Order: sequence, then C-alpha cells, then structure tokens
Amino acid sequence: MVVPKPFVGCLRDLDLFEGLDSQAFESVCATALKRLVPKGSYLFRQGDTAAELLLVKSGKIKLVQVTPEGRQIIHGVLGPGDTTGEHMLFSRTEQPCDAIALEETCVCGYSRERLEVLTRQYPSVAVQIIGHLSRKLSEATNKIEDLAGIPVKEKVVRLMCRLAEKHGRPLGSELVLIELDLTQSEIASMVGASRVMVANVLGELRSAGTIERRGRRYAVKRSPATPESPHSSK
Repeated sequence: MVVPKPFVGCLRDLDLFEGLDSQAFESVCATALKRLVPKGSYLFRQGDTAAELLLVKSGKIKLVQVTPEGRQIIHGVLGPGDTTGEHMLFSRTEQPCDAIALEETCVCGYSRERLEVLTRQYPSVAVQIIGHLSRKLSEATNKIEDLAGIPVKEKVVRLMCRLAEKHGRPLGSELVLIELDLTQSEIASMVGASRVMVANVLGELRSAGTIERRGRRYAVKRSPATPESPHSSK
C-alpha cells in the first residue's frame, strides 16, 4: 500500500540527505512516498526494474536471490535505517533479488529523477552519496571476507554477532535475542555452507553456551565480539 503524500521524516533518517536545511527538505521531499508492505509480501521481485532508492523506516526485509539452478541465496535482512536500490543511481538495471517483508514494514522511496534534480540543486548531496556508497562497499567487502578462507564455525559466529548487533534485544544481562526466525537452511545460505555443516556448528555452539535456541530464534551470549544491541536503549 502506498500513501501518496510527502513523508519528510523518512529522508531525515537517510544519511544521503544529512546536512540539508529545513527549507531544502521541504522542497526535495515532495515526491517521497511512504509505503506499507504487509508481512509476507514482496517489496520488489528479482528482475523488476530498479526505480527507487528505498529506506526501511520500520520492520524487516529479507533479500533473497534465486540462482539459475534454483538455489536460494540470502543476502541479508534489512532493518530500520537500512537502504536498498543504490545501484539504480548509476544505471537503469534490474533488481538482483527478491525483497520479502518478514513483518509489516514501512519503507520510503525516492526516484532516480528526483535524486538527479537534488544533486544539481545541492552539490553537497553528491558528496554525501559518494560517502554512503563507500560505506556500503565497505560492508560488502567485510561480508566477502567473512565468506572466504575461514572455517564454517567462524563464519557462523561472525554472522550471529552481526545479527545480534543489528536485530537483537537484551535478554537478561548475558544474552542478546536475535529477533529473526532463522532456520538452519537460511543460516547456511547466509554463510555459504551446507545445512549439515551449519547444524553441526550450531550444536557445538549450544553445547559451549555461546548460543541458545529460544523457540524459532537464537540468543547469543554477550562478549566483546557481541556489542549491545542498538535497540537496547529504546
């Protein structure tokens, strides 16, 4: 469902627009749309034309790519403040994956045409776009490093720490609950390993007390490698 009215607050959370004064916000937010995506619905599908830069305001979006062989690859889960669609800034291209709402999710969209107008009116935004893309590239590089040349156990531990930091909430004084329903197959897809190997690793981590299973979710024991969740102060 799309609400056809400006939603200035969305763009204030997007670092691309950090530094613009109130008057600038009022002029450039006229075409920003707030969109509510019901749980289980698609924000976009693999192969769709990428036409917007999208910011997640609330909720969670899972990014899933299907290979020509039919294998599913989970590229990650977007939460509040995350963006997707940056590739459309450079060329009109197709979405590389499906985006599925794991719960009711609010997103804000901004078209390429409006971004082009914005960068012409406010050159400082172009600099901010470069900085934003640099941070995204750094995150992608870190993920690639996590998938290359290290044991599956370490891959799973790093994934759990990232998810706990991004999607976790405190559970007592020693645990952080990852607020995502995760199957062994989904974890295997995220780390690029077989489900059997991941199942063995998860068993080892549970035996060691590093993680606990809470229903369909995992809780991670806090350690220097497991920062306090950003949600803990809310």
